[in-house]
Amino acid sequence: MNYLSKDEVIECGIEFAGDVCFSGEYGEQVYTKEKEEGGQPINGVLYERYENGNICYYEYHKDGISNGPRVEFYKSGKIKSYCIKNGGTIDGEYIEWYENGEVKLRKDCKYGIIWSYVNK
Repeated sequence: MNYLSKDEVIECGIEFAGDVCFSGEYGEQVYTKEKEEGGQPINGVLYERYENGNICYYEYHKDGISNGPRVEFYKSGKIKSYCIKNGGTIDGEYIEWYENGEVKLRKDCKYGIIWSYVNK
């Protein structure tokens, strides 16, 4: 499983800060600013950071909806979880790790519904 480094995320992504907000018809899309103020849906990598500057998570967006890999991190910078999203819901395997790197759980999802679950 490949994921972006902190530097790659910051270089190519858009931070969920400032004017970036949830907007759109049902408030479920992420926009550069309020749609009513001329904001556009986010396309590309969206991320947030912890107070210490490390990445909290990043995920890919298309037309303001999460589509593609979503990777979460602990404050230490170690990976916390990984999944693929499609239309805003988990589509496929979701893996979560303890901070020491051991697998905590695995689940398979389709349309956000859990089909199988293994807790370690």
